[in-house]
This record gives sequence, structure tokens and C-alpha cells, in this order.
Amino acid sequence: MGMTKAFGTLALVAMGCLSGCASVPNSAPRFAAAAAAPTGYQNVYIYRIGAYPTKRTPTIAIDGKPVFDPPETAYTVVHLTPGQHWISTKWSWDAGTPPLSVPFEIANGPVYIRLSGDFDFRGLSYRVGTNIGMVPQAPTEAELSRCCRYVAAQGWAN
Repeated sequence: MGMTKAFGTLALVAMGCLSGCASVPNSAPRFAAAAAAPTGYQNVYIYRIGAYPTKRTPTIAIDGKPVFDPPETAYTVVHLTPGQHWISTKWSWDAGTPPLSVPFEIANGPVYIRLSGDFDFRGLSYRVGTNIGMVPQAPTEAELSRCCRYVAAQGWAN
């Protein structure tokens, strides 16, 4: 009886640890340019590549409204009005990555925002960092075509 309880507890702990891991389903569509945004809006593409820890998912929010929790190599598209907006990332406490919030400006045409990062191994310790910011359209579409699959935004009417 004691061994069964121990095994059951170990299984629950393992499932809990693994539940933080995520990946984009292979069935998710590869990158394709979205249809034109509705009048008065612009398409905003948000994608994640090289953001450590790669098996964990941060929450991405725009103007305080959650957009999605992107696994590594995921992208989504939302429609936003021109002007200044804020994008933020929030990781779980145990990921070791601090929250980040930065402004970005939407004018004419689509906007591309990349979440990436770095990992610095220092012998017995390591440092992880997150970078988020706007990137140019042409090289970004090429990168998205090579890396990323679509994950729908949560709670956004697109």
C-alpha cells in the first residue's frame, strides 16, 4: 500500500512538472500572410523563436489584455488600431525570466513583433533573458516561413 501511494504521488508530481512544457502541434498551419485587417486596423504578427526556456510558455499581452501563451516557434495575428500600444511578457515564477513590457507604435501596414532571448551558461549557473520588439517585414516573413506555425489568439475577435 505504501509503495502504491508513493508511485501515485511521484506520477502526479511528474505530470505537474511536464504540464509546463508546450510545443506547437504539427497539425498547426505553417506561416501564411493574413487577410487584410478591417478598415481602421492593422495586422500585428507576434511570434516566438529562441526565447528561453524554450519548453515553457509565457503569457503575451497587449495593452494588458492576454493574447496567447506561445510555445516556441508559434505565431499569431491580431488586429489593432494605429497608435501606441504596450506589449508584455509574463513567465511563471519558476522559469527564471522576469516580466517585460515595452511600447510599440502602429502606423500603416502590418507590424511584426518577435519574442526571442538568450541563454548564458556560466559553469554552475545560468542566465536567461527575454527580448521583445518590432522587426522589419521582409526578413521577418522569411523567418516566419522557415520556423513558425499558427496558434490562434485567445479571446481576440479577428
